[in-house]
Amino acid sequence: MSEEKAKSGIGRRKFIAAGAGIVAVAAIAGGYYITLPSQKKKDVIKIGVLAPTTGSFAIMGEDQIHNAEFVIDKWNKKGGVLGIPITMVIRDTETKPEPAARRAKELITTERVDFLTGTVSNAVQYSVMEVVKEEKIIWMVGSGTTAPLKMKDKLSRYAWYIYSDVQMFSMADAKFAAEKIGKRAYIVAMDYVWGRLVTEYFTKEYEANGGKVIGQDFAPLGTTDYTPFFPKIMAANPDVLVVPIGGGDLITMIKQAASYGISKKMPLMGINSPTVRDAAALSPEDMENVYCGLHFYWEIPEAKEYVTEFMKKYDHPPDAWGYTVYAGLNELFSAIERAGSLDKDKIKEELEKPHTWNWGKGECYFRLCDHQAIQPWHILKGKSPSEIKGKWDRLQLLHTFSAKENEKYLPTCKELGYE
Repeated sequence: MSEEKAKSGIGRRKFIAAGAGIVAVAAIAGGYYITLPSQKKKDVIKIGVLAPTTGSFAIMGEDQIHNAEFVIDKWNKKGGVLGIPITMVIRDTETKPEPAARRAKELITTERVDFLTGTVSNAVQYSVMEVVKEEKIIWMVGSGTTAPLKMKDKLSRYAWYIYSDVQMFSMADAKFAAEKIGKRAYIVAMDYVWGRLVTEYFTKEYEANGGKVIGQDFAPLGTTDYTPFFPKIMAANPDVLVVPIGGGDLITMIKQAASYGISKKMPLMGINSPTVRDAAALSPEDMENVYCGLHFYWEIPEAKEYVTEFMKKYDHPPDAWGYTVYAGLNELFSAIERAGSLDKDKIKEELEKPHTWNWGKGECYFRLCDHQAIQPWHILKGKSPSEIKGKWDRLQLLHTFSAKENEKYLPTCKELGYE
């Protein structure tokens, strides 16, 4: 016991008993602090960033890391949060469940981080969620999730979903595709839980709007050759080829589809990609007939201040995956200041209070039952070579679904087991 604690005015025997209680509560609360008059102010707030820095989704992870760094620097220039400086510790998830869970545990128990952010991929979310539930640490989740992970018996009450819900954006994309692109679709999706659920949700809403899915295939994560799928697609002759694929895999798919002549015969539609950085990695000709739904787009008016400052520091605009970390950390830090405390339950209480927030995207708000952020969703299309005015001017905004419009596409709280 420190000399400082011994002099706090509490009798030695009573203090030992109180100290035992403090240790117990701290363990239950995942290592957070209980403020006593004698306790020193916390030296630093540590943010654990879980992001893929290797593999197919590395470009998404880089954007998440850049945005975490950007937000932390911005708040530190203002004096930190509650006057406390912020730092971050990064761990590579490898986009694999086991390493992601192990590194989440390491961040919490070894690095002693106070909060978590980041992750890409539903498979990774499943494994990290188990750690978060056990440790009871606040996690501002960095990617979209699916209904099975938000069920009452699965979701940690300390997890907050900043990215759009997978059912929500799959159905928004499907409605647009059926109404504006064509009535016959072929789907080639990533072969894991996310790709299969996107296919299910897209098909349901697409067919509810008069469309018909005439074929579907699934490709393993890390596929380098999509050409075996192309003869079937060409023979089916759909109005649109829907590609729920992400990161480097999607770039490969679009390049190969263009080389094979598919994108001259039919448009492609990505479900929450290609992002602007994906598009910039492709030729204008490859992107010209590609549609996409996006969680965030850097040229919307609401994003101007954020994007301008971000691009002074980095050589690219913020992308959808990084924006999620940007908005999540800003909302977390604001909740801490409103709570006036680093106690996770007081912060949770602030986040759960009805309120709207706009961190460079438009009006957003959390749904209480599953902590899902309800928010706008954008539909874009690749610009023709003659329309492009710069390296990042690759996509044209066609339509935005408002937060209120999108809410109807969510699984209900009752369906998730909360009622």
